[in-house]
Amino acid sequence: VAEQQAAQVQQRGAASARGAGNASNSSSSAAAAAAAAAAAEEEAANKARLRWTPELHDMFTRVVEELNGPEKATPKAILKKMGVKGMTIYHVKSHLQKFRIHVKSPNPSSRSKMTIHARNKEAAAAAAAMAEPE
Repeated sequence: VAEQQAAQVQQRGAASARGAGNASNSSSSAAAAAAAAAAAEEEAANKARLRWTPELHDMFTRVVEELNGPEKATPKAILKKMGVKGMTIYHVKSHLQKFRIHVKSPNPSSRSKMTIHARNKEAAAAAAAMAEPE
């Protein structure tokens, strides 16, 4: 899809350059076409949906803690340490933003997936602690 959009932009750019009859316009059209192609690729990358499974989220939280917490961790460093195929910096930026908000103000009445996941982990830990003989 991005390639088709880039080709269309190039075709439009070439047509406008021929219509103007100006050599400098042709080079600026090529630059505009390249910029449009880059924007189309970035947009396509943003549309790729990533499902944050509990396992992925646990890996994310471990990496964030290794990087000295959510306020110090950067999306680029998290992405590099996680090394998950198909994950982009846009996925990490969004998840980190939500994670920072959740860490700052955990609302017990919230029904977010991260809160439910955290509650499930706490409940499992409490059940394990109760099951251990004294």
